[in-house]
This record gives sequence, structure tokens and C-alpha cells, in this order.
Amino acid sequence: MREIREGETGTTILFDVVLGRTCQLTDLKVGNGLTPGYDSHISPKQCEMVIFDNRQCVPVYTFKFKAEKALVEVMEGMNGEFWAK
Repeated sequence: MREIREGETGTTILFDVVLGRTCQLTDLKVGNGLTPGYDSHISPKQCEMVIFDNRQCVPVYTFKFKAEKALVEVMEGMNGEFWAK
């Protein structure tokens, strides 16, 4: 993923997601399948959820946007801190 630039447009889709019974991971397990007895996985820092069945999510809203200077400055100022917590 690259940085967003002023004037660019994009689309974001918001989904309702049903996690069901979740397995809290203690370390990253990239590429592994679903843990038996669970419906989804949650990352160690609880900032990512992984579902394995597309029937667990449904699109609700579509947001179309155009990046303006203020948005670009906010994104640059975040430096990934939102996801680090």
C-alpha cells in the first residue's frame, strides 16, 4: 500500500462482520487455516480479525472520497500509530 496523495479519489467499503467463536492468537500464524472449534481468529494485539467464511460478512456502506490537503496531513501524522496499540 502506498501513501494517499492530495487530489486522489478512492472507495472504502464498510462491512458488518459476525466473528462467531473467536480464537485469540498469541503469535502471528500467517497462512494457517481456521483453528478447529472456532469461527474466526483475532491477532495478538487485537487489531485484526480474520474470518474464513464469506457468509460471515455483508457490505453495508460504500464511501467514495477525494483526498484533500487536511486528510493527507492527518494520514502522514499517524505514522501507523493507530495500528500499533
